Amino acid sequence: MGRGYAAILGLVLTSALTLPANAGDQAPFVWTGAFAGINGGYGWSASDSSLYAYADNNVTTDTSPVASFSKSGGFGGGQIGYNLQRGAFVFGFETDFEGSGIDGRANASAAVTGVTANASRDNGLGWFGTARGRLGYASGRTLVYFTTGFAYGGGQGSSSITIDEPGLTHTYSVSSSNTVHTGYVLGGGLEYAFAGSWSLKAEYQYIDLTGVNGWVETSNNNGLARNNYSIDHTYNTVRLGLNYNLQSVSEPLK
Repeated sequence: MGRGYAAILGLVLTSALTLPANAGDQAPFVWTGAFAGINGGYGWSASDSSLYAYADNNVTTDTSPVASFSKSGGFGGGQIGYNLQRGAFVFGFETDFEGSGIDGRANASAAVTGVTANASRDNGLGWFGTARGRLGYASGRTLVYFTTGFAYGGGQGSSSITIDEPGLTHTYSVSSSNTVHTGYVLGGGLEYAFAGSWSLKAEYQYIDLTGVNGWVETSNNNGLARNNYSIDHTYNTVRLGLNYNLQSVSEPLK
């Protein structure tokens, strides 16, 4: 999937460099109107997730060794919205949807006399989107803005636990996909109208979605092994975006 995100970013940058400016670019730019565009970027965990391995031979228990792991990867998608400019202030709404390759994995192991537990967890965010308000300050063709609103995403993951002892090995695995998580987003950015109605933006978003806690376990005749996991779904994201703006008036409203 990384090639797809690279292609989107390449399209954004190529468009910014190749679209010609014209004489009309010197006229005052008005941000009022609808807009639509594409974006691509990179996201990483704001907090680590945890994986615990637990082994028990019905006589002695251990202290559950912990493996922490983070998630990261690229994403790409599109956005639409509307701006209303009053003087230098710009009020707006924007919604976006992204395909994502943000993921991570971990392994942990615990052992007691005669029993070893091997745990693994693979977890990520397959897609996500937001619906946000925007408040900005415009200086000609430059817009600085703050944004916040509702966020949602599709979590995906798999867990496995293996119990080992001489002559007896059992493995149990589970997986899930498109589990919807909801939460909030906040961030800000800078947008510049560089040619006609075309604008290029750079944006940061912090996304906080509900986390996941669970376990997987298996046993044999002489012991038990458990995989406990705590998955955090908070992310930092940075992106570049390209918008086409449909201005509806010739000057800002007073």
